Amino acid sequence: MIFSKLKQKPRVVEEHDSMSGVMSSVEAGVGIAIGAEAFGYSFGNRVKLLRLTPEPKPMSVGIAGPKGRLSPAAEKFWQCAKEAASKK
Repeated sequence: MIFSKLKQKPRVVEEHDSMSGVMSSVEAGVGIAIGAEAFGYSFGNRVKLLRLTPEPKPMSVGIAGPKGRLSPAAEKFWQCAKEAASKK
């Protein structure tokens, strides 16, 4: 984790279930957040986005879908995600 080697850990005062909840708190001046680059694409210039340097190690992500048959759109997404992951 990003803070695992630090003696003093950040104080977490809020947790959110969605990116929009996080950004609402950031915009309201409640604090700051660590997030993916997608934050910048989703919220434009409403918040200031800074890159961490040095960049943290990449983390593993997965893809989940319902049991059984996928819709054609979900199947296409699944295939695109697998293809993108194989081109690391």
